[in-house]
Amino acid sequence: MKTCGSCFRYCENWRDAREKCLKERYTGCGDYYYKPRKGIKPHCICGGFPGEEIYEKHKPCKYHKYRWMWNLKTWWSWHFKQRLAELYRRYIRVPIGGRRKPVPLQWTDYYNGMADKIIKNGEPVCPHCKEMPYSYEQCVFCGQRFTREDMGHG
Repeated sequence: MKTCGSCFRYCENWRDAREKCLKERYTGCGDYYYKPRKGIKPHCICGGFPGEEIYEKHKPCKYHKYRWMWNLKTWWSWHFKQRLAELYRRYIRVPIGGRRKPVPLQWTDYYNGMADKIIKNGEPVCPHCKEMPYSYEQCVFCGQRFTREDMGHG
């Protein structure tokens, strides 16, 4: 029988950890999940009923996933795949894209939320990948180079 104690959603209650003068463990998007320490009340991150406490021996809910499997998926997606994508972009895609012929930088309308108005031709756009290039020299995503003739866009 599966139990909550092996589940990724079986987490420490941070308020209870603080009351016991222990450092609370944050679990977020790119973090690993730890088994709750003894003496600290756990809680279910998937909700449950108000006032209901879960225990290690409770039967799991429909969201049950083993902690080790969740941590393996976290490592795979955030620490392995992300690193491979970063290396591919840095050492393959951008250098190859930098060999393309330079083209003029395109400009698109920009919405300024603070002033609540649209600024005509206020934001640069890479003509190759349609992303904001973050540089007037070369796009950081695809490596496309830009000409300097259109910098005074108005």
